Amino acid sequence: MPDQYTRTRAQLGTPALDALRKAHVAVFGIGGVGGQAVEVLARSGVGELSLFDSDVVALSNLNRQLVALHSTLGQYKVDAMAARIADIDPTIVVHANRMFYNAETAADVDLTQFDYVLDCIDTVSAKLLLIRRCKEAGVSILCSMGAANKLDPTAFKVADIEKTTVDPLAKVIRIECRKRRLGKVKVVFSEEPPLPPLADETSEPPVAARRTVPASNAFVPAACGLVCGSEVVKDLLRKAGAKEIHMRVSAPPFVSECYYGTDIDDKNKLIANHHTVEEIAEIIGVDSLGYLSLSDVVKLADHTESGFCTACFGGGYPTSVPQDSNKDRFECKISEREKQESV
Repeated sequence: MPDQYTRTRAQLGTPALDALRKAHVAVFGIGGVGGQAVEVLARSGVGELSLFDSDVVALSNLNRQLVALHSTLGQYKVDAMAARIADIDPTIVVHANRMFYNAETAADVDLTQFDYVLDCIDTVSAKLLLIRRCKEAGVSILCSMGAANKLDPTAFKVADIEKTTVDPLAKVIRIECRKRRLGKVKVVFSEEPPLPPLADETSEPPVAARRTVPASNAFVPAACGLVCGSEVVKDLLRKAGAKEIHMRVSAPPFVSECYYGTDIDDKNKLIANHHTVEEIAEIIGVDSLGYLSLSDVVKLADHTESGFCTACFGGGYPTSVPQDSNKDRFECKISEREKQESV
């Protein structure tokens, strides 16, 4: 009988879903990164979620945060997220904690009740405190680094804090972790150099903890949150006894631009264009990765009435591609030619 996790079960299997259903994950910080990560956890079937954030939804959150809608303005973010989770799967147990995690409140949180902690806090002192207390409690923790002042959602990597580069927040955390001898800390960080906000366009006053208000957008924090959520899911499966994680994709690797409707006009944005299958597997954190071959796809499409385009898989374009045209201009050219042929 199909249910809302049918597609997930087809990829991970029933034992994996059962393990996720038994897991209790805490997420600290329900903003642009944390909110997206919580969404991943909920839609993956994690059975119990504890959310921590003291902020309410503000107008400036609407450009990037999943919980931010005009209908949720003024609501606590944890409450808005809890309501969203209930609409995704009402059987998930959610604890909405309207609190900011710091030295004054840390003692109120028993970290040992969690199977995993995800840190999406944006203040250094709170991050370091949470890392230290998780280490003391023996609880796995994943920390997100900086997602503001960036434009490249493909630049995120997963690594130990000692192997991070470029990211200014990661540099601070790395130095402080060394001072405190906190050992290995798994993080998600970006290799993109930060871009300073446009001074003439900044109208939001800075808060006490920041000298300037960071610039952000809809896609970079969301991408970071997706990576964070996926890492928590995979780590939970390994913790539950999965010795290995193998991923299979029912299509060949996307290696070339598509000018016919898939909205990809730059092959450099495609991970398979400049990484081997083995490298991609390492980047996404799986033990092996396999794709459907191009020849098998062509066989499956043998009986299609209008043929099958394999250009994006490296199979060659069925029409000439103007070198100076972007996707939209090329679509217009095709459309004009089709009109002429139909006359």
